[in-house]
Amino acid sequence: MHENHEIQKHENVDVALLDQHGLQQKFPWLNVDDLALGSLGLSGEGWFDGYALLMAFRASRWVSVICRRMRKVLNMRR
Repeated sequence: MHENHEIQKHENVDVALLDQHGLQQKFPWLNVDDLALGSLGLSGEGWFDGYALLMAFRASRWVSVICRRMRKVLNMRR
């Protein structure tokens, strides 16, 4: 874990390596009895809602299908 931490720091990743005491201080609700180290990203962390992303892809697909069909209809009228 120390080697991975050094690689991340070398790549300018904003990350901290916390020992058991540091983990307990940062996360008092966490049981750290069986942990020796923890790696914590300090910035640039994020998440996404997978279901919302799936729905956006589906909606995008439907819009694309509808637009294609509308173009076909409009081309048939000309």
